[in-house]
Amino acid sequence: MTNTPRDIVTDRAENLEVSAILMDGFDDAIIGTIMMNDELRVVYSYLKMIDVLVVRDKMTDVEAMEFIDYNCQMSFDNCPLIVDDIDLF
Repeated sequence: MTNTPRDIVTDRAENLEVSAILMDGFDDAIIGTIMMNDELRVVYSYLKMIDVLVVRDKMTDVEAMEFIDYNCQMSFDNCPLIVDDIDLF
């Protein structure tokens, strides 16, 4: 049985007995987790989030970037992290 990124994060949080906040609709953009201040934070790829919006919602790259910058950048305890990854290809 293949686990989805969401399943892996949920299992990891349960094993560590902590909670993890996940963003709806961006499971394909999860690239990992990190423990910070005894909290499990989910890490998302900015480029993969753009890809999700372009494919799923038929946005342009610019529309997707604006959507993420306006709607997904959060700042609160245990909030997900979005890594502005370097596109080398």
